[in-house]
Amino acid sequence: MFKKALGSSVGVYKHLVGDIVILAFAVLGGLVANYLDPLRISGRLDPTLAYGVYTLACLALSFPIVFTVMLVLSAANARATSRPGGRLDIEGLRLAEGMLKDGTWYESQEHSITIINDTGHDLKQCYIMLDEVAWTNFEGEWQVMSGDVYSEPFSWNKVGGADRKIDIDHGDRASFALIAHNEYPIRIASAKRNEIKTDFYFVFYGAQYSQIGFGPDIRLRISIRGKDEVGRSFPPILYLLYVKLLQPHGIPKVDVVGFERL
Repeated sequence: MFKKALGSSVGVYKHLVGDIVILAFAVLGGLVANYLDPLRISGRLDPTLAYGVYTLACLALSFPIVFTVMLVLSAANARATSRPGGRLDIEGLRLAEGMLKDGTWYESQEHSITIINDTGHDLKQCYIMLDEVAWTNFEGEWQVMSGDVYSEPFSWNKVGGADRKIDIDHGDRASFALIAHNEYPIRIASAKRNEIKTDFYFVFYGAQYSQIGFGPDIRLRISIRGKDEVGRSFPPILYLLYVKLLQPHGIPKVDVVGFERL
């Protein structure tokens, strides 16, 4: 109720200011008629009529002045509104938990993860890099097989083409293809039967596939990169993804069983 009364009061004063402006230009018209008379009509017309002519002329001239002032104020307000508000909450840029597992019976399929922007800011030129690949050795310890060798980011899932870097507005989300699989039968001659084999690939920008050496437990270190609204790069956001790959026929072929934000 208080806010409604306050809003009504402000509205009354806004209209009052407009009335005062109109009155001021009307008075100005009277002063011009009485003291200046640039059109030299006061001696030929009734004084009241001459006063009205100058008043209308001043009101007509007031429109471009008021319009220019309002245009400048609107532009200043628009700049203030578009200016980033507050500190970028980098914790709000995060991966969605888990990944889509439906529909993975297909022989070939890309598996995707979603990134969510809850930073309070619109982000520019976002991309995801693969920084390290490790899997467990025979001793059950993580062994780094490759690091910092991948030159292209993961491929975004975008309608109309996958851009290398995309903008993600506040409150929006986007997904990127992480790993693809290709499932096919091979003939086991000694057993006289077919056996299902699956190859796995990282999915990089430009439809580039990079094959993954098979292992039951794989750890990926990825980094989310990009810029804020004014073009400043924010620090890379690092994640460790723990991935299981299913070699035989079945689902899920690819499953992120856990992730850790560094």
